Amino acid sequence: MGIVVDSDMKAKGKSIDIRDVLIAAITLQNEVSLLTRNREHFERIEELVLVD
Repeated sequence: MGIVVDSDMKAKGKSIDIRDVLIAAITLQNEVSLLTRNREHFERIEELVLVD
């Protein structure tokens, strides 16, 4: 899942740190929302549900 998120982001020209890619991949794989203060990077991943 991480490689899918990373390659999608690179294809869109929106590369993010590998640690954020892994966090996003785990969140997507487990079908849960992500609570984060780092919305700037995670908002780039359209499928990800963020919580304030």
